[in-house]
Amino acid sequence: MVRLFVGSRRPPSGAKSAKFFRERAQLKAAAICLVAGLAAGCGGSPGQNVERSGDRGVDPQVLSDVIAGSFMMPGETQLRAIRMLYRSRGIANVACGGAPFEDSDYTGMRFNQARFANLPLIAEKGLTESDIPASVLEKVDIDGCVEETLPSHHEWFNLQFLWTDVVRTETMAPAVNATKAEVASCLTAGSQGDAVAEESDPTVTYLNNVDYYLSGYDGPDQDAKKQRFSDVYAECAGSYFEALEAELVPERDRMVERHRELLERYAAELSAAGYVP
Repeated sequence: MVRLFVGSRRPPSGAKSAKFFRERAQLKAAAICLVAGLAAGCGGSPGQNVERSGDRGVDPQVLSDVIAGSFMMPGETQLRAIRMLYRSRGIANVACGGAPFEDSDYTGMRFNQARFANLPLIAEKGLTESDIPASVLEKVDIDGCVEETLPSHHEWFNLQFLWTDVVRTETMAPAVNATKAEVASCLTAGSQGDAVAEESDPTVTYLNNVDYYLSGYDGPDQDAKKQRFSDVYAECAGSYFEALEAELVPERDRMVERHRELLERYAAELSAAGYVP
């Protein structure tokens, strides 16, 4: 049985539990004290606000990365957020007695690609990549050492739950809704009906149904089917993510100002722990 991503909604009735796109940042991270970032905004970058932090002793680029990891966005800077996630988690792993994560170009830590996809990355590498070996993660002591190294981690981590409510609202914005019918039709046609996308929420339903389809398929062309599903997603979902990103940029900037003290504090802790952007 194939399991790809952890999914946030249930697949069709009677199906196995979907795992394609569930917000792993909320579930998996809580289980292993994930010291991580998720995604960032492209247009309307937080750079102007971030630069002010230089007078406060916080590295502006580290703060920019922390903002990226706090308030997920679709688009180009998802790559930077994945790197932040990976490197930050490596710091936690070392602090807890584990091995460092050596591959700085690893992009397999994907989170909720129904909302925060980097489509060029998906086109190049697919919707999934190999996970970090469990043998490495098993060395991590869950809470104590992370709290000692990054005392603000759990407070910072909770920002993503506030952001989830914002994102949920913006997915229903008129400009986003205007893209859904065309995207749903393209995804369904491109998958040749194997993964039906519903107009009400095309990216969620498509990824859910891809996972459901692959969970019951073990043919010799399984890898080819995975790639086809990935290619279709990269080709069809662009207008949806462009519209969603445009709605999220001003909301992200408001959240940054509201939580600036925490963001700067956590950025300073990451720097002290050895984080390099």
